[in-house]
Amino acid sequence: MLDFYEKGYYYEFERKGAISEGVSLPVSIVVAVSGALYYIISQYIIEYDEFNFLDFIFILLSTASIVLIFLCVFFLIRAFWSAEYAHLDDYDALKKYESDLLSYYLKKQNEVDARKLSKQDFLEYLERLYSKTSTINYNINLKRSFFLHRGKVFLFCCIPIVFCCAAVLLARGFERNLAIHAAEVLSHRNTEIAMSDDDEKEKDSGNENTSEKPSEPPIKFIKEDRKRPD
Repeated sequence: MLDFYEKGYYYEFERKGAISEGVSLPVSIVVAVSGALYYIISQYIIEYDEFNFLDFIFILLSTASIVLIFLCVFFLIRAFWSAEYAHLDDYDALKKYESDLLSYYLKKQNEVDARKLSKQDFLEYLERLYSKTSTINYNINLKRSFFLHRGKVFLFCCIPIVFCCAAVLLARGFERNLAIHAAEVLSHRNTEIAMSDDDEKEKDSGNENTSEKPSEPPIKFIKEDRKRPD
């Protein structure tokens, strides 16, 4: 039985290392997703001109992404910063306890029986110690595994929502480009219409000037000086 408890004791420390290593990959993904979300939000603010239905959807999606990222980071921190694990005492202390047991039984039994009883008590003590520490460490690892799992779940839910934010950003940019293009086309058409109207007005004005009948020259009245006869 001692071998069984001893293996369980060291197995829980192996699980401890595996859980700590398992946090590194989700942390890297969280950093990448957070950077992508920051870029998407900053670009959306640049594209923003007036509020519409796409803006409402983007606000909901980006808010959900931020909340999920914070929850993921919270549980990953809980998984990484674990509670204190239970350890065996140092070997000097264990050796001293074994010697104390032998000294105790030597006072009551002969040397052969004393060594047998002290060894039996010491092995039972090790079994209890291994069992107790393994149980404590098992519960700690179980809690850390739960936190790591929850962090991964929130991260998994966050990634598609960030992609949806990117899709809304593209749709918003496409809509904005269409509006700008439509405004440019309308402005260009209005300019052409205005120029066409000006040309027609000039043409009509020229036609009016050339179609009128020329006016007759007026009669001139000249005053003549009459000389008296001598």
